[in-house]
Amino acid sequence: MKILKEELSVKIVKEIGKFTILWAEFEKVYCKFNCSSSQIWDLKDKLIIKETKLLKYNQVLQGRLNYFNEEMECYVEYNLIPRNARPPNNEDKKAMKDFINLDKLVKEYWSCGALLCIYRIRNNLLHGLKQICELDGQIELFRAMNSVLENIRRK
Repeated sequence: MKILKEELSVKIVKEIGKFTILWAEFEKVYCKFNCSSSQIWDLKDKLIIKETKLLKYNQVLQGRLNYFNEEMECYVEYNLIPRNARPPNNEDKKAMKDFINLDKLVKEYWSCGALLCIYRIRNNLLHGLKQICELDGQIELFRAMNSVLENIRRK
């Protein structure tokens, strides 16, 4: 585990481990072990995520926009959906953008937008699109996603 000792803090390794377990539980309970964006949409009326958890997650995503010095549109198109990734459909992109913008007109879909963002970040992490050297700087992102997933788990 030389790579972990040299490049990653114990805190981020624990947070990513927690994320992995929470996501696996989410997929098991709500997605029959294989999550897809259509399954997330199917959950839109079943999942109630505390608004405080969604707002905290949104705040962290806004911080990522500032960090990358990008507009929301570019962040979704190029960071959440990197060049080598399978692109989501337009409805998924719109839900993610509406969540990041906190569009009050589509507030009932914030949970879907938040989960679709988490799903994209999960894909980027587990399919090797995230850079190991950048993970330490993403601890608040993983904490916020874990908070959302824990909230779902407790329902």
